[in-house]
Amino acid sequence: MLRRPLYKRILESMGGLYGLLGLVALLYFLRGGGGGWGSYYLIWLVAPTVIAIVSANPILLVVVVIGVVARRWLPDPYLFLKYAARIRSLDASVRANPENVTARRDLAVIWLAKRRPRKALPLVEQALARDPDSTELRYIQGSCQLALGESQRAVDSFIAVLHREPKFRYGDPYLRAADALLALERWEDAQDGLEQFLKINRSSLEGYVKLATARRRRGDREGSIGALDEAKKTYRELPGFQRRRQLGWFLRAWFRRVII
Repeated sequence: MLRRPLYKRILESMGGLYGLLGLVALLYFLRGGGGGWGSYYLIWLVAPTVIAIVSANPILLVVVVIGVVARRWLPDPYLFLKYAARIRSLDASVRANPENVTARRDLAVIWLAKRRPRKALPLVEQALARDPDSTELRYIQGSCQLALGESQRAVDSFIAVLHREPKFRYGDPYLRAADALLALERWEDAQDGLEQFLKINRSSLEGYVKLATARRRRGDREGSIGALDEAKKTYRELPGFQRRRQLGWFLRAWFRRVII
């Protein structure tokens, strides 16, 4: 049997390819439009699919399955290459100087970006032992605890940040504390934190979407709808670069408003 021309195989596969790309885009946006996941999905899901279609080698799609199932453990190759040299340099500085707080902080931030909070947290705690009054280190500590699912400890860390500097990072500790409170199912406290956050940062669609969740969990359907409508209204008023950055949260607000 004659092998079909390459262009025919590609055209016949385009429907599946578009479906896969749509799924990847949906996963990407539903996670908030990135946060370190965009290049992961591109490398582990989209690239193997395209290569499998072009090369007519479906076995490569096994990589996609592994990429979806093991996304919590597989490294992002882009981030690995981006930070490899910096990690070696900072790690050498940490080993050479036990008092180097800056190196520990910077290395912890990189491990967090690579979604490795278990490696980041000890570095932050070592740095805090040397600089216990650092607001930034306490914030990073809370971020590590949140990523590890240590929700109550994360709340305590973020509250410590807010006691020292309520508008730190445009109120982001309120938002992250609310994430932990939502995980703890403390809906009223989460709502209060999100409302405080939005008083400081009214352009955050993430804040409105999560406020809608807290209100809905408390049985306030109208309040939840109001938060989602405010998110959509805010999106229309944002400058272009902010729209691109927050597109994922806009799509979440739109989708939830449709089904609520």
